[in-house]
Amino acid sequence: MTDYLAVNRDAYDALSSEYAARSHEYALRDIFLMAPLLVYLKKAFQYSQVRILDIGPGSGLNMKICQEHGFSVVGVDISPKIVGNLSRSLPSSELILGDFLTADIPGSFHGVISKASLHLFPKEDGLKYLQKIDALLLPSGMAYISVTASEVSTEGFSQKTDYSGNVVRFKKSWTKSELLLGVWEAGLTVAFENFEAESTRGKSWLNVYAIKS
Repeated sequence: MTDYLAVNRDAYDALSSEYAARSHEYALRDIFLMAPLLVYLKKAFQYSQVRILDIGPGSGLNMKICQEHGFSVVGVDISPKIVGNLSRSLPSSELILGDFLTADIPGSFHGVISKASLHLFPKEDGLKYLQKIDALLLPSGMAYISVTASEVSTEGFSQKTDYSGNVVRFKKSWTKSELLLGVWEAGLTVAFENFEAESTRGKSWLNVYAIKS
C-alpha cells in the first residue's frame, strides 16, 4: 500500500468513533449541501431507481440522507473501523472496504458523493480519482465534490487539528481553478460551485456540482 494511503487508513481508523459521535452536528448543514444533488437526481432520473456512490462516507450521514430519499447507496472507505461502524449503523447499505482508486466497484451510478475525500490524495492520484468518478457515472449523472478551499496549491503530511489526538494524515490543498480544471479534464461539466464557511472550525469549503454529459 502506498505510504499516504497507509497513513490515512490509520488516521481515519483512529478518528472513526469521533466522526460517528459528531454526525449530529453536521445534520442540517449536510442536508443543505446535499440538496442540489438530490433535487437534480430526482428530476433527471425520475423513472429510475437512483443509485449513489459515497466515497469516504465517514459517519455515514450522507448515506443516511440518500436512503431517506429512497435512493440506493454504496459506500467505499479505506478505514476498516469506519466500514465496521457503518455496517452496524446502516445494515442495509452496500459497503466496500478499500482504496477508491483500486477498489472493484461494480455497476454504474446516477450520483457520486465525494465530500472531504478527494483532498486525501496527491494531485496525480486526485486527477485519476476524478477520471474514475466520470467512468462510474451514467450519462447525465451528477457528482458532488467538496474539498477545503485554498488559495495555494500544496500537498503533504500534516496534523488534523480539528479532531482529538492531532493525528497525522496526508492532504492536498486544491485551489478553485485547479479543481475546476481537473473536473473539466475528467469529462465533467460544472453546473455550479460555491464556497461555504465553517466558522466553528475555521475552515472554508469549495463545493462543486458537476454533470457527466
